[in-house]
Amino acid sequence: MNKKDVILKTMISNPNRDSNTYFTPESLKEHLFPNLNIDQVEFLITEIIKEKPELIKNVEKKFRTPLAILPTGLVESFLEKGGFTKIENDQKKELVKQLERDAKNDKLLDLDLKLKSFESKIGKKIIIAGFIITFFSFLITILTLKFWNTDSNTIEQKDETNFQEKPIIKLTEFKNGRWISTTDSLAGIEIKNGKWIMFYKGMEIDSSDIYDFKIKREYITELGTEHKPFEFLTLTNNSDTLDYSILECSDQLLSLSYIPRGNTLNYKPEK
Repeated sequence: MNKKDVILKTMISNPNRDSNTYFTPESLKEHLFPNLNIDQVEFLITEIIKEKPELIKNVEKKFRTPLAILPTGLVESFLEKGGFTKIENDQKKELVKQLERDAKNDKLLDLDLKLKSFESKIGKKIIIAGFIITFFSFLITILTLKFWNTDSNTIEQKDETNFQEKPIIKLTEFKNGRWISTTDSLAGIEIKNGKWIMFYKGMEIDSSDIYDFKIKREYITELGTEHKPFEFLTLTNNSDTLDYSILECSDQLLSLSYIPRGNTLNYKPEK
């Protein structure tokens, strides 16, 4: 379940709670997210307020406590409809559909260019053939042989070029190593023995920071398996599931797009 949904569900879990009971980043961290820091919990709260302001009341003035919040009566129906988890899944599906549409458009454009090129070549050949027949009838046999030999050589050269230019599909494989965020030199990830470990230098790593990971590949049907598929990374553990699309993975850069928000996370190998 999405962390934001966990917060909402917790706030409405006790229907008999006192009217003066409110929630703060500190109380949510203590009961729900002991492995997150206060800034990370505050970020989750502000994300809820930003995306769905009708779900939360800010009562910090009433209780004179920074970022004191209460749930509204709309939270229960929002969660019943799938909550933020459904929103994230819908965004992921739309991203895949958009990538498929873009791939189809690229293929149609390529076919159109090839058709125009073919029509141009055929037109030139017809003009040349008519000129030869009209003015050089006594050389028809020789020129015809030369024409077909030239055309055959052109086809062979094109076939050889296409073979040489055919891309080598390299699928992403994660090797053991440590990567450091390009925006925060203390934050990073470590891939070790089939596990994905998130760390922040100076802080201890616990079980919630360790994930199993799986790469999912989706081919565009119209392009076939000769083209590199879209690759998605899913991280899972007992408390969370995270979905990314893999933008680049090389010896110098690991670039991931966090699907729910569309933001890009870049890492470089630790030196």
